[in-house]
Amino acid sequence: MKGVKSVQKAGWLLVALALVLGLVVQNAVGQTAGGTIRQWASTAIASSEYSSTGWSAAQAAGAPNTFAYGDINTAWTTLGADEGIQWIELNYNIPVYAEGVNLHETYNPGALTRIDLKDTNGVYYTAWTGTDPGAGITNRDAWSNISFEQTIYLTNTVKVYIDTNVPGWNEIDAIELIGESTTISGPGVTPSAVTPSPSSYILSATPTTVLPGQKITVTFTAPGYQQDWIAMYAITAKNENYGEYYYLGEKTSGTLTFTAPSQEGEYEFRMFQNWPTGGYNDIARSNKIRVNITSTSSTAELSYIGSGEDKVGTYTHQPDGTGDGHFRLRLHTQAAKTLTSLKLESADANDQPASGQFWNTVPDGLWILGVHKSENGAILNPTDSPITDTITGEATYDLYAETSGYFNNGQHFIVTAVFSDGSTEKAATVIGATSSAPTATTTTTTTATPSIPTTIPVSKKCTGTEPYLYIEDRTMNKGNTVEIPIMMCNADNLANMDLTLNYDTSILKIKDITKGSLNQRAVFDWNEVSTGRLKISFAVKEEVSGSGSIAVMIFDVLGNKGATALIGGTVTTASKTGGITISVRVIPGTFTVGTPTINGDCNGDTKLDERDVLAALQMAVEKRAVNMCYDYNKDGKVDSSDARDMLKAVVREGG
Repeated sequence: MKGVKSVQKAGWLLVALALVLGLVVQNAVGQTAGGTIRQWASTAIASSEYSSTGWSAAQAAGAPNTFAYGDINTAWTTLGADEGIQWIELNYNIPVYAEGVNLHETYNPGALTRIDLKDTNGVYYTAWTGTDPGAGITNRDAWSNISFEQTIYLTNTVKVYIDTNVPGWNEIDAIELIGESTTISGPGVTPSAVTPSPSSYILSATPTTVLPGQKITVTFTAPGYQQDWIAMYAITAKNENYGEYYYLGEKTSGTLTFTAPSQEGEYEFRMFQNWPTGGYNDIARSNKIRVNITSTSSTAELSYIGSGEDKVGTYTHQPDGTGDGHFRLRLHTQAAKTLTSLKLESADANDQPASGQFWNTVPDGLWILGVHKSENGAILNPTDSPITDTITGEATYDLYAETSGYFNNGQHFIVTAVFSDGSTEKAATVIGATSSAPTATTTTTTTATPSIPTTIPVSKKCTGTEPYLYIEDRTMNKGNTVEIPIMMCNADNLANMDLTLNYDTSILKIKDITKGSLNQRAVFDWNEVSTGRLKISFAVKEEVSGSGSIAVMIFDVLGNKGATALIGGTVTTASKTGGITISVRVIPGTFTVGTPTINGDCNGDTKLDERDVLAALQMAVEKRAVNMCYDYNKDGKVDSSDARDMLKAVVREGG
């Protein structure tokens, strides 16, 4: 609990003595006789902080001032105790050729995972990754003193990453930067950003054989830059010809969900570093996946979620007061099939049944396996009776099994799904695996030789039933404004959303973002949080369903004729009423600097419609600044006669 007082530890006396002797100086820089500069941070920002005062990022600036071990508000910590990978970035007064960073961890040490340094040109470099020297230390503060080869570039910015899943709040009191004002590497050395070897990062996809529209899970480790991104590619496609893609937003590991394209063939996923700095030079590629069309079979994918929830007992379908192991099974079928039972069992390294541990939906002497539909939490086997769940397309199930000490890191498990027609599907996973995605098996086969496309087609209209966003394509001349809608497809009781977008600031400049037609009653806001990076959020009192725009972005066009800009991003949060989270992918849009092909199409959507007519009327009544692109009849002004003539054209053309 925040604010709990702690007893001062004797281990702090060394630091206190150093302060008294003047070996460390508050808000200042110290220099040894040999020219080494030691300095404490002057300012700090963080990805998360407990408040804007106590436990804020600013608490890590300056010399140490937390004189005891414990939950003390003069140190920095995150808003939540378990938020995954978080960071704090600190600035120092004097740029140095760095050779070390010292951290004072005052509560639950051991969370440090990585240190980046930013040079004076704004380029980040990873100086250190590894295990925190404070790992394993309990009930006392720790100094993590990290040394590395002296940099060949000047830096006065340190970015520290911590894994907040280390139990408890992880608190840092102060961070010291050590370096020299002149490099030992010699004069004339110009640093350059080093592109990591592709083998340095992991990118894997599962299942390896899928049907069109099936979900694909991509597991990754990454450098951790804001603009790292992963995209789907046809095997023969150039790096510029990407399909569905996602920015990673400083994540160094995780999973993404993609949708298998409609065209049969082989595909893969490629990772790129820190767009646009890294360009189209991929740093990792996944295994191949295959999309089959001529199949009536099914596929399965299994993953381990964690333990703790209590849903079943050893021999009972009701909670028994002991936490369960939680697995998630995804089944995909092309033809309708009825699931009748599931069996979970321990396996060996080759994913073959081993060790004799079993859980079943109908126990028959085996331990209980509880099965819940992921979409609504419905229990499919509340008693010892067969499951009857018909699948057409994709279905996801949460599986719960009494742990009994068997669900440990490195342990393999396999699940067998049995259908009413006698067919089976199997899928396997490894608990705690970070180097690859869960494995999956499939009975799908094909002998067809696919025609492999060089690009992945993307539909720019709402189809199917899956909720997704797409950004409309636009064309507009330099010096004009352009409106670019963000379209929501297949919303089903949507209650809130957080969306992050990226665009090219050399071609476009954001002016405003307004609500769309689908969420007119929403509480809505947006912000450009950094150059070229937008955040849009909204929440509604009464949930919305259907398809329509959720926002309209208004840009000034800066680029020269022929220039193109991709606008894309990710949905970081989306929920239905009651807090049920949903996955919403984003199909990017392309903006091109050029002349709209249709007279009067001044919002650049390649068609003349009511929005163009309304814009002309708003200019006529001085609600909007006049844009002579809307002078439809070319009489030198924009008034209701232009709106009239455009409206006639809309009716004539069926717009």
